[in-house]
Amino acid sequence: MIARRARTGEGPALSALAQRAYAHYVERIGLRPMPMDTDYAAKIEADDVWVLDDGAIAGYVILVAEPDHLLVENVAVDPAHQGRGLGRRLMALAEVEARERGLAELRLFTHVAMTENRAIYARLGYTETEIREEPGFTRVFMAKPVAPHPALPALPEWPVRSIGILSTLGAGCPHAIPVSAPLRAGDRSILVNLRGDRRSLTRLRADPAVALTVLAEGDVAFTARGTARVLDEPLAGGYAAVAIDVEHIDDHRQEAFTVTGGVAREWVDPAEQKALGERVAQLKRLVR
Repeated sequence: MIARRARTGEGPALSALAQRAYAHYVERIGLRPMPMDTDYAAKIEADDVWVLDDGAIAGYVILVAEPDHLLVENVAVDPAHQGRGLGRRLMALAEVEARERGLAELRLFTHVAMTENRAIYARLGYTETEIREEPGFTRVFMAKPVAPHPALPALPEWPVRSIGILSTLGAGCPHAIPVSAPLRAGDRSILVNLRGDRRSLTRLRADPAVALTVLAEGDVAFTARGTARVLDEPLAGGYAAVAIDVEHIDDHRQEAFTVTGGVAREWVDPAEQKALGERVAQLKRLVR
C-alpha cells in the first residue's frame, strides 16, 4: 500500500469511493454529505489530494493550505479496507505535510451527527473549537497543533562511505537520486559529486532548492535542506562538484531505536571504487 498524490483522471474513482464511504450517513443526517457531491477532478487540479494505492485506491485525503493552517477538507477510506488503520495513516500524512510546510495547526470539520468521526479525531489529538450552523448542516470544527520538526543547530559527523538521497524541492515533479560519499564541509555546508552527463545538474541549476537525507551508523539520521550550487572546478571522470548551502537540518533520530548502519554495498568494480576515492579526495581539497 503506497501513498501518492492523486493523478489527473482519477476523479471518478475518488467520487465512487466517497459514495461507498459516506452512503450510510444519508439516513442519519437527512441529506447527502458534502463529500458525495464534491468535484474530485477539480480538487485534484486545485488542491493537494493524496491517495493510498494497493492496485486500486483504498482511501484519500484532500488538503487545502491556508496562510496559518492546513485544512483536512475531506478524508475517506473504502469500506472494503476499513479497520486496517488506513484512516490514521492518511491523518498522519496530513500532519507530515503541515510540518513540512511550516504550518503550526491542522484543522478539519465534520457533521455534528458523525459521532464516531468526532471520537476518532479526538483520539488523534484534535480539539473541538466551534459548532456552527450552516445551510443544511451543523458542523463541528476541530483543530490540532503541529509541533515543528526537531532541528539540529549544525550538521553531525557521518562516515565518508555513506550514501545519501538528494531530492529537488521546487515546483514540478520532485526528483530524487542516490549520492555516494556526501562530504561534510562545515556546520552548514555539504559537498557531493554528481555525474556531469546526466540531467541532474540541469535540474539543480534551474531549481536549486534541495534536501539531502543521510542515514548512517552512529545514529546519524537527518535531512539537510538548502540551496545547491554547481561549482566551477570539475572532478575526475566527468563528474561535477555540487555544494549545498544548508539552511535547516531536520533531526530524524528516534527514542525507540538507533540507526546502526546506512546502505551497505559490496564493490564489484575496483576501478570505480578507486575513482570514487579520488573524487572524494578532490572534494576534501575544496573544503580546505
